[in-house]
Amino acid sequence: MTEELEAIGTVEAEPRSILRPRPIEVDLDGGQPVELIDSEGRHQVTQVQLQLGERTEGPDDGWWRDPVSRRGYLLVLEDGSLRLIYHDLIDDTWYEQAYSGGSR
Repeated sequence: MTEELEAIGTVEAEPRSILRPRPIEVDLDGGQPVELIDSEGRHQVTQVQLQLGERTEGPDDGWWRDPVSRRGYLLVLEDGSLRLIYHDLIDDTWYEQAYSGGSR
């Protein structure tokens, strides 16, 4: 069995998830996202299609151990693509979440 695995190649110690959020930077105007900055460059926001209210959860609400507090946005970018992002209100960081409803 070991020889078969070696023939296939190495196995990653930690599987990568396509659903794992990736950190991004967000420029705001009046508290609303106006530009996303990621590894692909800068992306102008043309519309906030949906703003999800603040969501706060604790250990009793799910499998995680740390409290969660975030605000989400579904954005339309200048190229017409949709991006689902959220602002982690505890550590003041922004993330993009995988979204299957758009062209991205």
